[in-house]
Amino acid sequence: MRKLVVLLALLSSTSFAEAGPGILNIFDQFVVSSAAASKCAQPDKETLTAFLANFQMVSVYTSQKLQKQFPKRSKEEIAAAMKGRSQAITEKVHSMVAEKGCSDQDVQLVVKRFFVQAKWKPGK
Repeated sequence: MRKLVVLLALLSSTSFAEAGPGILNIFDQFVVSSAAASKCAQPDKETLTAFLANFQMVSVYTSQKLQKQFPKRSKEEIAAAMKGRSQAITEKVHSMVAEKGCSDQDVQLVVKRFFVQAKWKPGK
């Protein structure tokens, strides 16, 4: 988990996250767990659907937060920035999984987060 925590800290220190903690960090965590689970888990359809619904909600709120923080940016520019950030995080996580393997304790912790995020019921 140490490397993943360091990875998240480094990513959070970039200009994208300057809009503040909260939803941006949650977005990053969803991207990290999604990337790890895509390599190391085979969730059932119901779990995957629930995760994707929650991730979509987080993505919408993230986009709204960034739009407020950067009002001169178009929705397309915000979407492109989010997509680029997601791709960069995913590549780093995939590299880490390739290096450490799916059975690594840190990787397993992040995969478990995927399943927790799938069960998350915002507002409840």
